[in-house]
Amino acid sequence: MINKVQCPEGHFYNANKFEECPICNPDAILSPKNEALLPPELPKAEALLPPELPKTEALLSPELPKTEALLSPELPETATIPPPDPPKTETLPNQSLQEELNEVDDHTDTDDLKTMAVWTTPGGNEPVVGWLVCVKGEYIGRGFNIKAGNNFIGRSVEMDIRLDQEMKVARNKHCIISYEPENQEFFLQQGDSRSLTYLNGEVVMTPKKMEARDIMKIGDAEFIFVPLCVDGFSWETFLQNREDDKSGAM
Repeated sequence: MINKVQCPEGHFYNANKFEECPICNPDAILSPKNEALLPPELPKAEALLPPELPKTEALLSPELPKTEALLSPELPETATIPPPDPPKTETLPNQSLQEELNEVDDHTDTDDLKTMAVWTTPGGNEPVVGWLVCVKGEYIGRGFNIKAGNNFIGRSVEMDIRLDQEMKVARNKHCIISYEPENQEFFLQQGDSRSLTYLNGEVVMTPKKMEARDIMKIGDAEFIFVPLCVDGFSWETFLQNREDDKSGAM
């Protein structure tokens, strides 16, 4: 209920609400009766402020290490190594074409007696000085010529006496038959292969002198040795005698 009162200045105010004119006295005190009508005191604005944020320094990313620490370690200095000197090559003496061909040819080794001067017939043929006659094996009944110097025996086409059908005969240099014309002697010796050679039933470990009708065995084959140029017979003497006979008859 309003209790309307007029102040001495003629202002009207509600005496139930104010003890004195609020127009004349803006700081007029409310009537004790109306204190309960006032709204509750609001909290200070400071209390409504959000909590103080932490300083931005704490939110900053940790300080990166200095770039010097990230640099690759300095490599040690490497001394310059000079390249090795090329190997010295010895200058070989010039060789003739024939000498080079002789080195390639298996039959012209320095140990080969055929490198010595071998007598040939007037027609240029190298004469036979003896034979091997097969008496057992794939070549039974067949004769093989023996010539002056070394005669290599094996299955290879390069051999002087080729026995390509005898599978137990070594391919290269199973054995060697040598004819020495100065003394007119024949020798049998082991070749470069691991296969063995036999003369009259005995294994040939060192060169053995061959006599007429000796039996030579290599692999499964056996041969009778038949010499020609022995006991003073030689092609040179034989042909020379024939020439002399022709000259005397004329």
